[in-house]
Amino acid sequence: MFHAKQWRTNGELLSPVLAEVFMEHLEQIAFSTANESIVPVLFRRYLDDVFAITKSGEDEAFLNHLNSLFPTCISFTIEKEEDDRLRFLDALVISEEDRLRTTVYGKPTHSDRRLRFFSHEPSSV
Repeated sequence: MFHAKQWRTNGELLSPVLAEVFMEHLEQIAFSTANESIVPVLFRRYLDDVFAITKSGEDEAFLNHLNSLFPTCISFTIEKEEDDRLRFLDALVISEEDRLRTTVYGKPTHSDRRLRFFSHEPSSV
């Protein structure tokens, strides 16, 4: 899994739109300029979080390729599976033989508390 480390300030109104446009552009360039041997077998993205499956040993090469495209604008990191498990967004992806299984993932600090729909909390909360 690849993460973008550097981006515009959170909370800016156009940030999500600009991020999507930029990431689409980055993807097009990345796939059109990458050596065929390092292109991931599977590549899925949600905003600036990417889930990718690469050929054995090609993950670092693809990471380096991504980071070479716009080095002053964005920097990617990589998170590798441990014990056939990888956390991606709110899911835990589990590799079992020749298939992937997912389950809901909650961070250890998750309290499972929800704000009641009819509570009178200020809208800024």
